[in-house]
Amino acid sequence: YLSRFYKALVSCYGLPPEKFEFEYTDAKGKYHLEKGFTPIKFFEKYVGDSLDNYVSIINAPTKDKPFGKSYTIKYLGNVVGGKLVKHLNLPIERLKELVLSQLKDDRIVWFGSDVAAYRNVNLGAWDDTSYDFKSILDLDYKMDKGDSLDFRASAMNHAMCITGVNLKKGVPTKWKIENSWGESGANKGYYLMSASWFDQYTYQAVVDKKYLTKEELDAYISNSSKRNEIRSNLSKINNKIEALSKEKNDLEKSITSMIFDEDNPWILMDLEDELEKFNQKREKHIGDLAKLNDSGALVIMLPEGSPDTSSLERMLRTGICEVCGQAAPKGSEPWKHIKMVLERPKKISTTRNDFGQFYGNLQKAASSYSMSIPKIHNRINAIKDKIDYIKEDIDKCTEKRNEIFTELNNAGGNS
Repeated sequence: YLSRFYKALVSCYGLPPEKFEFEYTDAKGKYHLEKGFTPIKFFEKYVGDSLDNYVSIINAPTKDKPFGKSYTIKYLGNVVGGKLVKHLNLPIERLKELVLSQLKDDRIVWFGSDVAAYRNVNLGAWDDTSYDFKSILDLDYKMDKGDSLDFRASAMNHAMCITGVNLKKGVPTKWKIENSWGESGANKGYYLMSASWFDQYTYQAVVDKKYLTKEELDAYISNSSKRNEIRSNLSKINNKIEALSKEKNDLEKSITSMIFDEDNPWILMDLEDELEKFNQKREKHIGDLAKLNDSGALVIMLPEGSPDTSSLERMLRTGICEVCGQAAPKGSEPWKHIKMVLERPKKISTTRNDFGQFYGNLQKAASSYSMSIPKIHNRINAIKDKIDYIKEDIDKCTEKRNEIFTELNNAGGNS
């Protein structure tokens, strides 16, 4: 699929350039043009390894995420071979302290928040006290930060940069932020964020790890090996559950194929009583035939004496067979056959046509199948017992997996 996506992108936008030129004007107004840049060379010159010095800190005051531990988000690490995305969960006051430390060193702070909450585009401000819904609607629907996250009433959905802060006796009263929406809005792209809005709707910030305490840095780093070990155990138990589930499904399919396989008498299952009735009727039929043969009577398919003599003579005169309704002109083969039947002797030796062979073949087939029915029942019951044992193993493994999930969460991971 990646190759297909790549082909689609190339079809729309063309091949990505292997090299490019970089032109810019510096702070003194001097124009520069640098040629022959590859993405790697550009990164090495203008970015370097400074990104390794930064850590992501979050404020997620929910019961399942204790402070002082680091967490990741499922499916967030979408770069093959990339580093695990981690976030150190801290109380809001500590998060603010770290943001202030970086600002005081004249370094802006990247942060993430719920940009849609209490936003006033015209004033260029985010302030949760600027709208008084409670007085108007007589409803106080505000949640604390933890509940807002748990019930999806709020979430981080946009990133901006904090470029300044107003302090009163060392306490922030408002923050200056730069957005990426251009210079046409607010104060040439700069906005105001109130202190209370920061506390309620700011969820993430990225700061230099040098501002973290040793304990905080250890919490950010040390849990990684433990989480990797737990994830390895989780992968093993998941593989085991998958293998057991496959084995169970294969056994269930084998029961179905066993019953409906053409080599098995599935159609006779639970018909033992009917088979017995069939045997009784067959024995009676054989007895009746024996009596007829002993009396010397002619055994034919049609009742004896039918068609009668007068009917046969009429057929010969009219040239029409009254049995099948077909023409039988004089001298034709049908006419000769009617004449032969008329002239037949009173007693003749003929091949018996008494369904005996049919009954015999059916009995032979049914008997062999009926004898194998109990064996099939036993085999199916044995397979069912094995399936029950596998279900028990799956339940145990699932319970163990839930324990590993809990262990992973306690280690600051995300399952």
